Amino acid sequence: MSDLDRIKETIRKLRERTVARGCSEAEAATAMEKAASLMREHGLSAADLVMGSAVCERGTTERPHVRDVLATALALRTGTASLKSFRGGWTRIYFGRMPAPVIAAYTLDMMNAAIDREIRLYQKTTHYKRKRTHRAKSRATLAFTDGIVARLLQALDQKFGSGADLQKLHQEACAYRDRLHPDASFDSRKMHRAVDRGAASRGYAAGDRVRLSDGVAAEGAAGAIGRGPRLIGRR
Repeated sequence: MSDLDRIKETIRKLRERTVARGCSEAEAATAMEKAASLMREHGLSAADLVMGSAVCERGTTERPHVRDVLATALALRTGTASLKSFRGGWTRIYFGRMPAPVIAAYTLDMMNAAIDREIRLYQKTTHYKRKRTHRAKSRATLAFTDGIVARLLQALDQKFGSGADLQKLHQEACAYRDRLHPDASFDSRKMHRAVDRGAASRGYAAGDRVRLSDGVAAEGAAGAIGRGPRLIGRR
């Protein structure tokens, strides 16, 4: 949790100290004054109190990678915004109405874990071992990953869906992210894509073995916010 998130949590707790919750009028008034003071001090509005961020540590690299496509699609499907950041290592941060960023970061972490596992299994196969050069093996691994990502993009559409509500949340999250990180730059370098249809088809099949379970309501991310992360594993 960042310092700003801790401050917002303090403000939320202060705003919950009301007469209806058992506080005296004097205690409630003091809590409201303290909350208002903290909001002025840190330039926070009432809307900011529902916003937050979460970090995904796994699977993020400095150079553009096919996994970035998955991370960006996940932001759109959960009504969040994302940003690559260097924090002793490359990470991806999700921003938006809580707990959507937590759902997005957790889901991406689990998908990346599944991708890593399936790559390890693929690299034990005859199809991979028959590649004679290091370059050919690297291209096969990248194409295999591309295939997994293509299948997982379909799974995200099926589970989270899309629509005007999610688009509105995404735009709100982007504005929040950009206000916190006004100097952030977005990498426009061309992503390297490998052509190995055999590896890509095997990757797609491997992606079909990865499932998004019903840890979050099946009606999609807009209706799922507040109901916990969607778990990912193998069928």
